[in-house]
Amino acid sequence: MKDIYPLVVNLPHSYVSLHKTEIQVFFDDFDQKIGGDLKVLSASLKLKLRFKFNKYGGIIIPLDKVDLAEICRLQTIENSYFGCPFFKKYKKTLTNRGAVYYITSMIEDDELKIIRVLSMLEISIDLLKDFLEVKDYIDSYSFVSILDEIRYKTLILYEHVLAKKYVEKVEVFKKLVFVFSGAFYQIINSDYSGQSEEIKVKLSDGVDLYRKVLKEISANYSSLNSGLKFKTYKEADHPELIWMFLNKLKEKKCPNINTIVGIRFGGIELPFLVQNFIYPHAEIDLVKISTYTNLITEINLKENLIHCRNILVVDDNILTGRTLDKLATEIKKFSPRNIFFACVAYSSMKRYPQMIMDNHGIVNPRLLGNICVVDQSCFTKINSSKSYKNKNGVFDKIKKEIQLTLNSYKEFMFKI
Repeated sequence: MKDIYPLVVNLPHSYVSLHKTEIQVFFDDFDQKIGGDLKVLSASLKLKLRFKFNKYGGIIIPLDKVDLAEICRLQTIENSYFGCPFFKKYKKTLTNRGAVYYITSMIEDDELKIIRVLSMLEISIDLLKDFLEVKDYIDSYSFVSILDEIRYKTLILYEHVLAKKYVEKVEVFKKLVFVFSGAFYQIINSDYSGQSEEIKVKLSDGVDLYRKVLKEISANYSSLNSGLKFKTYKEADHPELIWMFLNKLKEKKCPNINTIVGIRFGGIELPFLVQNFIYPHAEIDLVKISTYTNLITEINLKENLIHCRNILVVDDNILTGRTLDKLATEIKKFSPRNIFFACVAYSSMKRYPQMIMDNHGIVNPRLLGNICVVDQSCFTKINSSKSYKNKNGVFDKIKKEIQLTLNSYKEFMFKI
């Protein structure tokens, strides 16, 4: 990784159309390099990860490997959510991230989404508290599945707390994200097998704090119902991919990172993971930027976290570089020492028609070669510069496949 401070971030769409061949050559080489790095990284990490994952990020286990005690615990979980499926059976395997995980994607009314998230979290937190009292249970499939559910719902709720500017709850949710996301990624990796007692203590404290917070919010949930859109889907939400991102970033480690800036909503979790596993003394700042609307975006950076500091910006995806361009411009106003950038995924030539749209352009290839990135995005290949979606109306392939799966759960909407 290299400092991107001196580099232009976004090249205009006019440049893209004039240099298509040159850009194609760059991406042919870059795709091959990133793909090779991904294979090596994936092979090494699969030996360390306790679980296998499907392409959506769900944890898979063979049913014939589940003992009777675990079956009882899984059944307890399944029976706890008003008849809404927590797990999915496929052939001879079981996968978490069923309808409970994506429940907010099945509901259109934002107020109802908030109510459902709060009620699901109350159930999950109570289950986790019970499970924490069982010896040698912390790395079981059922425990990790509940922890994954809490982690995801916490991110959804935290984003809404930030968007609502619910100031008195922001610091509390920072702690909750740090605890539950950090614990999840520790437990799924065998390198942390000797730290189970320490993790249990952190989670126990986190559970107590969460129960208090949920009680306060549930008593006045209308404080969260502000007319703002309630986010329900997070891109690049794949534990194996994110764990590879953290490991690759650690290998390319930049010295003395002082501040980690996350771009919401996709990059809302990454700063806490990067702080937890790589830069424990760095401070965190979160910003919201919109480049797909005509709304004016306020990027409320904290000057004391930027001035004369080494800054690491993290996000889930980089496509045209417009978001990073806006953010880097604002960061430079406070005279940082260096700016580094890392993201989970990037978009290659399959998004070329989007790059040549008015006011879009492309992320500077020189900059792309200086950052940490793991894989290509799941965004579709498009043929038209008139729409972000392909001919079937799809933008994100993973999101579309999840939505199709959720259609089979429609019968449960009235049970929750």
